[in-house]
Amino acid sequence: MARPARLYSLPDGTTVPSVSDVLAQCKGDYRAPHIDEAADRGSRVHAAIAAALLEQPLPPITEDIAKPWAAWRAWSAVRWVVPELVETPIAWPGMYAG
Repeated sequence: MARPARLYSLPDGTTVPSVSDVLAQCKGDYRAPHIDEAADRGSRVHAAIAAALLEQPLPPITEDIAKPWAAWRAWSAVRWVVPELVETPIAWPGMYAG
């Protein structure tokens, strides 16, 4: 299953594709299938962590991400994680040529 395209928003509201999607269009499919699957799992774990840090509803914690999710919960509980900033995908004018 191919990872869905990720779009980033410019300050004016224009959306642009991710670097990986641009490279895939230029070079063809350069990623091995297991890399797409791993990237998808990692993206879902990161989305769950961001939701938890922002005190938002959690996305589904499926069986394939249960172990890394549990590991993060255990790690963060011991370390008293208090977020100051949470990463958000953005792009700035001039960063995208196309």
